[in-house]
Amino acid sequence: MKFNLRMARGTDLELLRKTIKRIGQDMMADPEFKDELLQPLKLQGIADITESALIVRCKFTCRPIKPTYIQRQAIKRMYEQFPVKGLEFAQSTVSVQGFGDPAALAAAGGAHQAAVSAAAAPSAG
Repeated sequence: MKFNLRMARGTDLELLRKTIKRIGQDMMADPEFKDELLQPLKLQGIADITESALIVRCKFTCRPIKPTYIQRQAIKRMYEQFPVKGLEFAQSTVSVQGFGDPAALAAAGGAHQAAVSAAAAPSAG
């Protein structure tokens, strides 16, 4: 089973590798997973680099009975342990280049909100 994670661009890859390896070893020793996992969770490496993230690929080998459950449990453990180690998932950001005057944009946004509110209000007729 292979899956990707979006990590912050400044991620310490060696720390990430060691942390994922530790999670994999812990899961191999866990009675809930030890009979299902054939090979532990590990980091394969960087799959891609985007403007806001390092895309890393992880993998593990398991019996075909419940691979998605094992993946969800692995991601849950990562979500709990990464912040403790100082590892951050990438933030989704939207970059908007300056279109027009900020005051005009704010006024347009206010006008749009007023129109939406007026449309949602019950009519008096």
